[in-house]
Amino acid sequence: QGRDSTRTSSDNLFQNVLQRMDKFTYNPEKTNSFDLWFRRFNDLIDDQQLDERTKTKVLVSLLDDDSYKTFNTHISPQTPNDLSWQETVTTMKKIFSPQKSLFKKRFECFRQIFNPSDDFNSFANLLNANCEEAEVNKITDDTFKFIPNAFPPTNGRQRISNIQRAGSRLS
Repeated sequence: QGRDSTRTSSDNLFQNVLQRMDKFTYNPEKTNSFDLWFRRFNDLIDDQQLDERTKTKVLVSLLDDDSYKTFNTHISPQTPNDLSWQETVTTMKKIFSPQKSLFKKRFECFRQIFNPSDDFNSFANLLNANCEEAEVNKITDDTFKFIPNAFPPTNGRQRISNIQRAGSRLS
């Protein structure tokens, strides 16, 4: 009977966590990757003091059908039960991360244009986040030489001016 009550308690915790978390849906074109979703809900999972197997079960149960298929195919011939909690998290972070190349991230970062009718601080915060993701601080001189050739000079100067202006506001 003690074992049954422990199982019932564990099942109740599992159901409680499932009801409080959103399903994960992967979209490779968006930055709302697994890592962001996981950071949002990790404390909830940890607060329930679930064992590793149950934590893993929670994560796998919250994948939408397409994401589950992708995950299952990636770990095959293993099953989710064969993976530890850390292996599951690491694998999901790897396969459900944004699939943009660093070049594309940088290109998109430099293409952002400030619309004077928008709030400058919101634009600056978005630009700063995108520049961090694009690792703009690691651009070499040779890489930076590409920018004038990729954008018309007037737009390029304006974009660089906006980036500099945003940087000085955020510093």
